[in-house]
Amino acid sequence: MVEYYTEQFQYTQWAQHKLIEVTLGLNPLPDTIHSLFSHLILAPEIWFERYHQQSSSGNPWGLVAPSELLLRSNAILERWKTEIARQSADELLKSFTFVDRKGETRKLVLEVVVQQLLYHSIYHRGQLAIDLRAHGIEVPPTDYLVYKQIQR
Repeated sequence: MVEYYTEQFQYTQWAQHKLIEVTLGLNPLPDTIHSLFSHLILAPEIWFERYHQQSSSGNPWGLVAPSELLLRSNAILERWKTEIARQSADELLKSFTFVDRKGETRKLVLEVVVQQLLYHSIYHRGQLAIDLRAHGIEVPPTDYLVYKQIQR
């Protein structure tokens, strides 16, 4: 499973990069698109902090400067990819505690958080594709099959 999740973070990084690239020339960046891209960066950053027992008062719906979207997206997905690659299968099944945004102590299994991050990204990339098309932007293919064909 470690290899699988590592590759899924690689795919997620590739797909987000493709979508961010098509928006780099937009000025101004439409609010809904800006908000969703920011969320795709901030949520994994918050979960990374939680996993490493760092307090996180971050807002998953804050805004990342448009000029930082690509850099921060790549950075957090690299961090997660590296983190998962160094885990054993057993370590993925270990739980950790964290403090949520309400100040309550919670406990989750690392693999559950990894799955959430990956599925969450797919969900919001779909929203972004719809929103980008609504703004007249041609959306590049980001399907997993396309990614796998390119990786050959």
